[in-house]
Amino acid sequence: MIGSLATLNSCKKEKPAPVPVASFSYYNDASNQGQINFTNTSTNATSYSWSFGVFSNPSSSTETSPSCTYSFNSNYSVSLTATGPGGSNTTTQTITVSNYTSGQNIFWTANSSYGNITVYVDGAYAGQFSYYSASGTAPDCGTAGFLTVSKSVGAHSFTASCSSGNWNGNFNIIGGFCSQMELN
Repeated sequence: MIGSLATLNSCKKEKPAPVPVASFSYYNDASNQGQINFTNTSTNATSYSWSFGVFSNPSSSTETSPSCTYSFNSNYSVSLTATGPGGSNTTTQTITVSNYTSGQNIFWTANSSYGNITVYVDGAYAGQFSYYSASGTAPDCGTAGFLTVSKSVGAHSFTASCSSGNWNGNFNIIGGFCSQMELN
């Protein structure tokens, strides 16, 4: 009788792939107002999906360590999903954009009878405007015919006058933001 020799192979269990851990840091780019640079510190991942939220350009990215630009100083919610052979993981952080050092304010009126309005900001001549908003809606900063001033972030005072009236008050500049001051 011929003997048979059976060979047993041991069952070898493969270790499961490690689960990704999503994480990142960021910094305000002082040389580019509104720009935030992200550094991806995730582990065990091979692809990434970023969501930067509102008022950002772009609003999303699949780059490893992207940059985006926000419209003005504020807090924003940013999410990163890291995906790898072991699955996916998402982290969300509230980031603070604080690198805008200036912003704009537009002076406007809805009254067609005012004519030329002269404006001083912080005691210095800022300019004149004579247009009015027929719809009664505030125009965007930079709209022709109205007066847009660019100032540093913070509180500013103004005086304005025309043949029909005088105004004075204060306005705040929020970095990167367009504020509106209606004279009526």
